[in-house]
Amino acid sequence: VAIAHECPAAEWATVEVRALGPCYG
Repeated sequence: VAIAHECPAAEWATVEVRALGPCYG
């Protein structure tokens, strides 16, 4: 979950964040 390092929200919602992909876009 490298996204957690770039996205602070990934800390508490890694699965949800990845599903929405706010940091990917």
